[in-house]
Amino acid sequence: MTRTFVKPVITHVDAGRLKLLLAAHYAVPPRPTATWLDRLGALLRHAEVIGAEQVRPDRVTMNSRLRVRDKSTREQMDMRLVFPDDANETPREQCCVSILSPMGLSLLGRREGDDIHGRLSIEKILYQPEAAGDDDV
Repeated sequence: MTRTFVKPVITHVDAGRLKLLLAAHYAVPPRPTATWLDRLGALLRHAEVIGAEQVRPDRVTMNSRLRVRDKSTREQMDMRLVFPDDANETPREQCCVSILSPMGLSLLGRREGDDIHGRLSIEKILYQPEAAGDDDV
């Protein structure tokens, strides 16, 4: 079943880290990612922010690993939603998606079964730090 995504739900910890990311990027001259920074700011303003203990295990949070399926080709891909610095330091064989990308912004706060850009579907959350009790990830 495909759900319509209305309001992002993110944790207090993720919101705090993302606000620090925004502040750090806005403290320097404009960067090519400014559009994505603006969109991240908008996402944070409209998000429902909840405690880590309240987040459902089927929701994408920062550092979650998930499996998506291309709806037209039926191909699956595993990916991880990361902060920009982590995307640069991850081995190439792992698909990491920066929060400062169109895909990253589309993933944060979504749930299993949600569609991304009309062509991908979140099939399964493989790992979520909050559900695993990993508070320092």
